[in-house]
Amino acid sequence: VQIGDESPGDTIRLPRKLIAQFGALASVVAIADEATPQQAHDRYDELSGQLDEIIGCLDAMVEKEVTVFNQLIGNSGLFSVVG
Repeated sequence: VQIGDESPGDTIRLPRKLIAQFGALASVVAIADEATPQQAHDRYDELSGQLDEIIGCLDAMVEKEVTVFNQLIGNSGLFSVVG
């Protein structure tokens, strides 16, 4: 998620987050008059790999830490977090 943007110039000043990079890539592909450049395919593969890594970390966290958290609060009689 891109946070911290307060003005249009912030997209230049602040580092672009993954979702913003996918958006920029989509606009490059959308305006292409010819076949999509190989660089766009390569960049998509790179960004997809980064996204897969992030999703893997999130899945591992949910599987491990949310399960432990649910056990702790379940012992207290509270409702568990869906995970």
